[in-house]
Amino acid sequence: GNEGSVIRLEGQYIIEGGIFTTTKFRPSTEPGTHRGSFTMTGGTFNATGTTSNVAYARFSLPFPDQVFIMSGGTINVSNPQATINGGIHIGCNASNYLVTGGTFNAILSGTAAFFNISSTAPFWDLNITRTGGTPTTVRLAAIGSVVNTDQTARPLTVLHDFTIDGTNSPVFNANGLSVALGNDFTINSGGTYTPSANTTTFNGTGTQNFANNGTITSGLYNLTINKTSGVLLFA
Repeated sequence: GNEGSVIRLEGQYIIEGGIFTTTKFRPSTEPGTHRGSFTMTGGTFNATGTTSNVAYARFSLPFPDQVFIMSGGTINVSNPQATINGGIHIGCNASNYLVTGGTFNAILSGTAAFFNISSTAPFWDLNITRTGGTPTTVRLAAIGSVVNTDQTARPLTVLHDFTIDGTNSPVFNANGLSVALGNDFTINSGGTYTPSANTTTFNGTGTQNFANNGTITSGLYNLTINKTSGVLLFA
């Protein structure tokens, strides 16, 4: 329906395979403590619509007592909520998330000015792409104003690979917030990374690759290599 997939106070979504497509994934508006959980081990989850409650991001798990677990599969999030530029919003407490695999695709499309990401949880693999529409930029920024949700602009942690595609010239703007990378960072030709006054950190334990064939706006501000083993290769 037009309200998408709504998780109630203690509801559970478990995605183990197949393809699930919805307008939006968000919590309900009912009062109380939201403890609902989203668990994904495989398959594909698409949040791609144009309607539903405008107070929430296209993929929204914004309450601290909610649970996010991902070990596999792919989540495709496109057409951010125009009113709040809401793309991906995960506000779970540190004890309530576990990420050991899986891929998030942040897909620039629709009519919003930006695709905002605010996540307390890390991503395993994160890809930035653009298929068209108004927004050209995925940025780290606060999302929404719903009472008791996490409303803080958060640093980005990618435990494995982070890729900025080049098709249709997508931009990733860190907005001065830290970006930590556990494996490879690839900026393809046509893609742009705008770090502003942030720190980009490579902290994986194996060999990591930093391949820049696109643009880094004004260059890196701070670069930290914090590895207990392995090397960082520049290409």
